[in-house]
Amino acid sequence: MKILKSIAALLLVASIWSCHRDDDNNNVPENLIGHWKLVNVSGGIAGINQPITDGAVTWEFNSNNTVTIVNAGDDDYTGLASGTYPYAFVNSDVPESCAEKLAINNTQSGGCLTFTTDGKMLISDNYADGFTLEFEHGFSINQ
Repeated sequence: MKILKSIAALLLVASIWSCHRDDDNNNVPENLIGHWKLVNVSGGIAGINQPITDGAVTWEFNSNNTVTIVNAGDDDYTGLASGTYPYAFVNSDVPESCAEKLAINNTQSGGCLTFTTDGKMLISDNYADGFTLEFEHGFSINQ
């Protein structure tokens, strides 16, 4: 009887363990967390290349899978309004462009996330005639 109970307990633990999701944003890049300022927006059907007023749009990626956006920009292409939004990584519908997309506010608004060798972050949806948002990292929130 002890063996039967042990096997039942082992099966219960195994079934709980197998139901655990390993993809609950455990793949968030470490260098994503922190303060970012939007410095340029490019792309779209018109092929714009729009510098953004210094510090007008900031994004702070938090470790609780939210991004806090402050958008005081007066440019036409500054993106999401000020607020705090959830973010996640989702399978891309265009895997040859990128395997996963950054989804903000439970939508596919966002895009492929890349980090450049000079410390910038790019969020690009240009494969769908969208825009590429270019961010700089590491500024002080008091700037």
